Amino acid sequence: MSDKDRQTSRRSTLKLVSGAAVGTTGMGTAAAASDDEQEASETTDDDRSQWMLRLDETPVRGAPSAEDAKLAADQSQQPLVETLRSMPTVTVERQFWLTNAVLVESRAEAAQTELSALSGVRDVHPNFEVPGPEPVEEQPATPQDHGQYTYGLDQINAPDVWEQFNTTGEGVSVAVLDTGVDADHPDIDLAEDGWAFFDADGNMVDVDPFDPNGHGTHVSGIVAGGSSGGAHIGVAPGADLYNAKVLDNGGTFAQIVAGMEWAIEQGVDVINMSLGATGFFDAYIDPVQSAIEL
Repeated sequence: MSDKDRQTSRRSTLKLVSGAAVGTTGMGTAAAASDDEQEASETTDDDRSQWMLRLDETPVRGAPSAEDAKLAADQSQQPLVETLRSMPTVTVERQFWLTNAVLVESRAEAAQTELSALSGVRDVHPNFEVPGPEPVEEQPATPQDHGQYTYGLDQINAPDVWEQFNTTGEGVSVAVLDTGVDADHPDIDLAEDGWAFFDADGNMVDVDPFDPNGHGTHVSGIVAGGSSGGAHIGVAPGADLYNAKVLDNGGTFAQIVAGMEWAIEQGVDVINMSLGATGFFDAYIDPVQSAIEL
């Protein structure tokens, strides 16, 4: 892991969503009971709610490496996880280490109150939704009146910096957490093992790089895009580019944190998250601060 501070851009608009699950029971003949059980199953599948349990301790702080942080978080969470697994209405979906948290799914009507009362839990909040960005249509870069550089690079004096410091980002790695990436784009060159996709629970999905929205590819091009069209488009074209798909039409808090954990495990120097609009969301404070310290 590099000793450089991780600079993480976090601008997100969050919409909190939760549901209360209501159990149903059947009475009567065996056939009627079977029908009721099927109906109950169909209903509760739709009404399940996900909760993020944040623990009192923050073992990642001061940990010398990501592996040490993971081990410390796992040990801290073990008593809580054992309790959760003994609760018939609760399912443990995933454990996190960048922020000391456990994602659970519950069908209990009073889930948040019940979970908040558990020992070691300091906060319970929904696995809230993160709205996705507007789709981006690909537009070829042209030199126009700015020589071999796009207007944006010219405006921030990027070519002058390249010349003055004799670098275009070599030796630096950047992870873009966004809607994915078009790895076949002629100006996009992912680093080896530089792709990941996480589902709503924060679990990695084994799939080739893709980006149905276009925003992640657009941001990746701004960060480290090449010059296949005759004009340089990337601020740091020499940097190693990593990309994690954590959004599509939208995403979740679990997806974002999972992507951050993956980026840190890859040893990247910068994590870019161009996730949305204005606002202050304290749920991100702990994982962002932990990412900077590791």
